[in-house]
Amino acid sequence: MIDSMYVDIGTNEDTGRMSSEDYLQCNKWVNSLLTNKVSNLKFSVIENGVHTGKAWRIRFPAILDYLYNYEINEKSR
Repeated sequence: MIDSMYVDIGTNEDTGRMSSEDYLQCNKWVNSLLTNKVSNLKFSVIENGVHTGKAWRIRFPAILDYLYNYEINEKSR
């Protein structure tokens, strides 16, 4: 069993195969399936969020903190 999971989705993620709205709805559906299976689940919709390395770099410290209660020093970013 998975104890903790973090999932986020941006409202402007371009998969090339489906629209951002369809991609968002698919992720919401997956979240609904996981809700009763993962005791510590965080699902976030990032308004105007995109799927880039820069976007992940900005969000990654909060993800680590959520999953591991791990704080990243500002200087290491």
